[in-house]
Amino acid sequence: MRPQDVAITPSDGAREPLLASSEASAAAKAASDIYWTKTCCFGVMTLVSMSYQFSEAPLLQLYENAICREFHTPGGRPKMFAEENRCETNSIRVQKELASITAIQVNLDTIIALVASVYMPSLLRTWGIRRMLQLNLIFHMAGQLWIYLMLGYRIFPVKLTWASSVTLAIASGPYMRLEMIFMILALVTPEDDRFETFTLGQMVVLVPDFLAKQSAAFLMERGIWLPLALGIACLTLAIVALFWNMPTEPAGEQTTGSALKPANIRTQFVLTVQVLLLSPAIFFLIMTFSFTNVFGQLMSGSTLLQVLKRKFGMSLGDASVIQSFSNLVSLPPLAVMYFFLRGWDTLHVCCVCAACMMIGLLLIGVAQSWIFVIAGFIFCATGQGFRMAARSELSLTKNVPKEDLPRLYILIFYMDMVGGGLFNAWVLAHAFNEGLDDGGMSLGLPLFVAVAEWFIVALIAISIQFLRNRPS
Repeated sequence: MRPQDVAITPSDGAREPLLASSEASAAAKAASDIYWTKTCCFGVMTLVSMSYQFSEAPLLQLYENAICREFHTPGGRPKMFAEENRCETNSIRVQKELASITAIQVNLDTIIALVASVYMPSLLRTWGIRRMLQLNLIFHMAGQLWIYLMLGYRIFPVKLTWASSVTLAIASGPYMRLEMIFMILALVTPEDDRFETFTLGQMVVLVPDFLAKQSAAFLMERGIWLPLALGIACLTLAIVALFWNMPTEPAGEQTTGSALKPANIRTQFVLTVQVLLLSPAIFFLIMTFSFTNVFGQLMSGSTLLQVLKRKFGMSLGDASVIQSFSNLVSLPPLAVMYFFLRGWDTLHVCCVCAACMMIGLLLIGVAQSWIFVIAGFIFCATGQGFRMAARSELSLTKNVPKEDLPRLYILIFYMDMVGGGLFNAWVLAHAFNEGLDDGGMSLGLPLFVAVAEWFIVALIAISIQFLRNRPS
């Protein structure tokens, strides 16, 4: 036999180090991808949240100035981006018109976002979560620029700002944006770490939000367009950050045409709704999201500001500053949850958070001094962990395979839109008007309504815990 006829093959012992090295390299790359994906998600959350803080007060002033100009100078010569200081923006007539215009804007946004969400399951599976999130931000920025143009250029009526709702036809707006970020985090995070990851996502935005809100107040004195420009800059950075290729891209090549076929849209929508019916625990836990965003409605809308203003006789500006400090007050309780509740069952965390939220809302509702208000904010900060814990609990449900996790978060979006956009906004406004007529302790009526909603949430969480622990 010739030497060249002898097959020289590496022994098993020689192959194993190469195989182990290859596996270690792949594991290290996967860990790096997950780390940078989380960092990207947290960065996008922070930038988008800061853009809202930069633009909230200046945008309100833009609306007031534009409405005031329509009332007092309906035939005035158009002038681009002129600022107006002669208008009585605090007049009842201007404020009522502002409330009417913004209320219709919210309703239009909600309706269009709900309609657009019907084809979201199909597009998410075809284009991927990252691309849809990027499109969401691009069209959100387009909507903001449209509003700025309509309000800054005097030739256009203020009601043309309603056309910005059309931009929600692509990727369904802010509620869906948040859920898409949580979809990515849930897909790249091990089951045991999801609660901590979601809580960390809630923590990282607090200090930047506070700084952005204070900076906006400072910059508004020098020009109303400065903080608005910073808000657009934050959105632009968030869009650029999403060019990072995440390990959640759809597998295989799928065409856009097939994704938008009515049959495919209908199939994906039905499959998403069916997730709601997999078990009573999933059904009722998802339903809690239609109630739990009532605190977000209080904080992001004007209801809580009006309650504080009436109760303590302060200006709207001072009430806004006090509200912004609630971000800093929220940080210690969330840090405690992040570092010390890791080993807790997520349903136990849900029950504790619901109780804390009820106590906090009640303290703010009955408060006659700032001590009770601050204490209430601290309890409410702990209560905000409910939504993080509930998302984590849903993602751990054995009935739902990992590939169907995005469907869970789309269902949460539906509950947020129905509860927040259609129900809670109207209920809180009605409760405030009723309390305003009676005065005194009745001024806290919106807070008491929120306590009642959270009591329902607590009962649901306790019932799910009981059913899960009951012997089969």
